Amino acid sequence: MSYVIDCKKCGKPFMKMSNGSRDTKCFDCRKSKHHLNPDKVMAQDAAMSTRLTAVEERLSHIEDDLSHVSQMANTATDTIVATAMESIQDEVNALVVKEVERLAKERMDRLLLTMRKHMLEHIDELHERIDELDKRVTNVEG
Repeated sequence: MSYVIDCKKCGKPFMKMSNGSRDTKCFDCRKSKHHLNPDKVMAQDAAMSTRLTAVEERLSHIEDDLSHVSQMANTATDTIVATAMESIQDEVNALVVKEVERLAKERMDRLLLTMRKHMLEHIDELHERIDELDKRVTNVEG
């Protein structure tokens, strides 16, 4: 089993052959020692490259999935907002209609009271005139 660690000298990740290996530097940084077989190092590099490619593909798939989730969330949010706006608009329209009806009734009641008052005043005035005419007629006859 091989393990990936960062090189102490250059910081690049490299694979060591086992956990017990004391290697802390990558092959490029250890070239002068030549204590590892270059074929093994190349095989390790190829394996790490394959794994890196797999990780990059996985990250790409995750990014695509996140993009889809984001689009779905935006669509859901837009739908919720539109539904809420329709509901609010219906409520507001109903409240406006109620208020207009209340105000119209209130206004009509005031107008009817005013008209009744004026009519009563005119009726009282007519009664006074009739009484006055009755007095004149009785004075003329009598």
